[in-house]
Parts: sequence; C-alpha cells; structure tokens
Amino acid sequence: CLLFSPSLIHLLLFVFHSILIVSSSVSIRDLHDGTYLLSLLRHVAGEYTLSVFFKGKEVSGSPISFCVESAPLSPTHCTLSSPSLDFRLGVSHTVTLITRDAFSNQLSQKNIEEKLLLKLGARILDFSLRETPDRKYEIAFTPVQPGRNYLYCYYVANGITKVLGSPLSINVVEGIAHGFIPSDVRKSKLHCNPDSPTSFAWVGRDQFGNPMTLKGRVCVTTKPETGIMCHLREIEKGEYEVAISATTVGRYEIHVTCNGIDIVGSPMECSVSAGRPYTLTTCLHTMEGTAGDSFRCDIVARDRAGNFAIQNKGAAISAIFSGTPMEVVDLRNGRYSTRVIPKKNLDPNFSVPILMA
Repeated sequence: CLLFSPSLIHLLLFVFHSILIVSSSVSIRDLHDGTYLLSLLRHVAGEYTLSVFFKGKEVSGSPISFCVESAPLSPTHCTLSSPSLDFRLGVSHTVTLITRDAFSNQLSQKNIEEKLLLKLGARILDFSLRETPDRKYEIAFTPVQPGRNYLYCYYVANGITKVLGSPLSINVVEGIAHGFIPSDVRKSKLHCNPDSPTSFAWVGRDQFGNPMTLKGRVCVTTKPETGIMCHLREIEKGEYEVAISATTVGRYEIHVTCNGIDIVGSPMECSVSAGRPYTLTTCLHTMEGTAGDSFRCDIVARDRAGNFAIQNKGAAISAIFSGTPMEVVDLRNGRYSTRVIPKKNLDPNFSVPILMA
C-alpha cells in the first residue's frame, strides 16, 4: 500500500511492450527506455487500486493499491455550526467544528485544541474539545455575557485565520433575575435621623453571578409605610443604591423585592432617632410670685421634623435670667426644666431667655 497526498501521483512502471490499457483518468508517457510513466490526480482522500493491462490481460504486479491521504488543514474550508443559535447565559453549550483540507476532505488534526481560539464578541472564551467517532469536533463553552453577539473560532497557525462558518450570530438570553445585599452591608446597622439620611447598596445578578439590570422588576417598601422614605437608583449595570430619609422616630424594615420576592438579605432594619433640637417651646407653671420664690420653667425641644429632640451632637440648651445663667435639667426625651428664683417682685411680662447652641 502506497501513501500519496492528493496532488499529482507518478507511478513508474517497467514493461516490455509499448501498448498499455489503463483507465482514461490516467495519463501515460513513454520514457523511451522501456519504461512508462503513469500519472493521475486524485482530490478525494481514500484507498485506491490501479490495474494495468496488456492486450486485455493484467500485467504482472498489477493491481497496485495505494492510499491518498488528506492534505494539510485549510482553515477556510472548515465549518462551524450549531443546531440552535439561542443560548442560555451561564449554561454550557456545544458547537460543531468540521476540519477539512483544501480539497474539502474531512480530516483529523492532532493537537488542534492548542491551535484554536474561541471568542464571543471581543471576549476570549474558555472551552473544551472532544473528537467524535465521525471525526468531528464538539466545542463546549459557557456564554458569560448576554445579548446578540458573534461567536468566532480561529485557527492559530502562521497568523490568525478565521474558520469557515465563523462568526456565528448567536443570541445569549439572560438567566433568572435575582438580587442580593452584600454580607458586609447586611452586618452593618442602618441608622438615620431627620438631619442625617443614610443609604445602602445592593447588587442585581442572575443565577450565574452575571450583572443584570432589573428595571421594572424591583420594588422598595417599608414597614411601617409612613415616617420613612426610600429612593432607588441604579449606579451602573447591576449595582443599585437605596437612599433613606426619615421624619418619624422608630424602627423600620426596608424590603427590596425582585418580581415580588425579597432579595437575599432583605429586609434590612433601620433605626430612626430624633435629630438635633430645631425649635424650643417654654412653659411657666405659675405667673405669680414674690422675691425669693422658685418658678419652674419647662422647655420642650423638637427637631426639624417635630420629633422630641435630644441634646446631642453639640446641641446644648441653656437659660439666662436677669443676666445670670440658670441650671437646665435634662428630663430626657426632649424635655428640659429650669428654676427661676427672682430677687425682687416680677413684672407680669417677665421673660426667661432660652438659648440653644
């Protein structure tokens, strides 16, 4: 059995007569030295048998068996295909590669995996390769970006050449939408007051961890529903922020839901305290008295939202009577008290200036 590539095949036959009977696909040239040169061209790889006849009888040594092997791989004659062009994001899919030579003969290529490059759009993909019994290659890969894009398969040798049939226009559909609040955010306690709003971040993902825009599927609610306000905004694809401002002191639950279901880490608890004193109200328990009598004056402090304010964060309450500072007692929960002891009879219109620093 002789091996040839599908180019011009030369068979040198030694015969003793000038008349040969051969197939019409074989050309014969007399070398004028008792030998003849038989030439044939075959483009299809496979096993062949060549028979030579003289006066209807097969000559000695005939037939000759030989094998035509495939030519080197020709990337432009390879094909890339897939039974479906709709792929699921994050799920492994397979496309079929058929390698051929320049004469379209199907062939097997050693270490071809080392010479292939798979790209989805501009992104290089990891893949695995398996050769099937019918000498085809199954390329398995996992799409990692959604949307319609082109799948390219390159044969890397002596430069980069695109494989025939590439690119494939495929549509990658997103996975199931869900969101989650990062663990470090979950561990932190939310706290705000009318003077200091707060916020927390969360992430929109599919089940494979790919960022997803969840517009129209996300809702932020609170329990109780009044006394606190939340505003949702998308910072970038898959990254969200919930800004919180409050008017009423209390404890609240912040629910972030996607398609009606709480995302991972929801609800978040938020504690709302009173802000700094913003307004003061005073009340004298009596409007009559003589010198030396003690007058009790109560003071009520409220923040800008009307909650009883707490004397904190640098906000201090003091009272002055007749140019003398008076002791102010903090009764807690935004209530204060001071006592006035006049040294002379009071004018009915006397006042006790209350100061807030």
